[in-house]
Amino acid sequence: MGLESDEMAVVDESLKVHGVNNLRVVDASVFPAITNGNLYAPTIMVAEKAADMIMGHTLAPEKDAEYYRYLPDTTSAPEQEAELV
Repeated sequence: MGLESDEMAVVDESLKVHGVNNLRVVDASVFPAITNGNLYAPTIMVAEKAADMIMGHTLAPEKDAEYYRYLPDTTSAPEQEAELV
């Protein structure tokens, strides 16, 4: 994956094959380096991202949502070790 000027790159950042119209590569071959771990999850992630790009979906806007955060405090009672932020 890389720029069209890079002779080692076959696809661009949107997974389109350089020099070929209407063709995308969506599999583990687009990884710049293969890890020693299982490739199933990263390949599914690439496929999901490619599907979103093809369908024209964008990231959802960021929201300020409340979340639960553990705050250890040795001076308070054990039932008060968390707060809602």
